[in-house]
Amino acid sequence: MNQDLILRDLVNRVARLEKYISLIQQDSLLEGNNEAAVEEIIPAVEVERITEDQLSDLHHELEEHPVMTKAILRGLKIESLKDMPRDQYRSKITIIRNQKLLLLGSPKKEW
Repeated sequence: MNQDLILRDLVNRVARLEKYISLIQQDSLLEGNNEAAVEEIIPAVEVERITEDQLSDLHHELEEHPVMTKAILRGLKIESLKDMPRDQYRSKITIIRNQKLLLLGSPKKEW
C-alpha cells in the first residue's frame, strides 16, 4: 500500500516537472516571479519528524559517539537529529546500536 502511494506521488511530481520544463521552454515564466511558479508546480513536501521520546533515545545512544552522529546527519542530509524523518528512526537506531556493539573494545578516537 505504501509503495503505491509513493509511486503515485512520484508520477505526480514527474508530471509537474514536465509542466515546469514546458513553461521554461515557452518562456512563460516572467522574470522575478519564478519562485511562485515553481512552488505552484512543485509544492513543498511535509515529512513527519521523530517524536521527542525518539529524539531523547537518539541523544542517549549517541552521547559519546560524535562520529556516528555526524555520519547520520550527513547521510540523511539534515542539520539536527530532531529533523530526522520518522520513517528513518527504527532503521537508524538499529544501526547505531549494532555499531556500538562493534566498537566495544576499539580505541575511543574511532567513535
